[in-house]
Amino acid sequence: IGMNVVHMNEIIQNILHLNELENKKKKKLIMEKCQIAPIVRALLEMKQKQMSEKDIEAIVVGDATVKCNKDAMSRALDNLISNAVNYSEQGKKIEIIIDSDQMIINNYFSDKIECNIKKLTEPFVKGSESRTAGGTGLGLNIAKSVMDIHGFKMRIEIDNNIFKIRVKW
Repeated sequence: IGMNVVHMNEIIQNILHLNELENKKKKKLIMEKCQIAPIVRALLEMKQKQMSEKDIEAIVVGDATVKCNKDAMSRALDNLISNAVNYSEQGKKIEIIIDSDQMIINNYFSDKIECNIKKLTEPFVKGSESRTAGGTGLGLNIAKSVMDIHGFKMRIEIDNNIFKIRVKW
């Protein structure tokens, strides 16, 4: 029961965040110039315990300064990084490459993706119902919504066992 309560709370929090994003679409977001790499490194630091338990190393290369709403962008990047950590194969690397045109997050996975990858950014869609890492099926949807609000393009690619998120600024 405890795990179900935690999972339901996660879903409720994500739905509230989606609602907040919809409201921000109607209003103007406060934009500022933000360096992406420091945000990414801070988020990775918060995930260090989980990464250590899975023997995952994260490599961050480069940086970019983009005009964005820092809170919304941090939330989107947190969802993308959480996804990479949760679904990375034990002992593998997460590579985050950032430049003035785009950011690419690569993580190595072993689970089979059981749906069309284009649907992964739709609400409540998971790559596989058999995954043990949990998740609500809202993280990629929230990340894509944030990127859309900023006019950025987010795309998912799969190449062999590499799950790649590409965000073009």
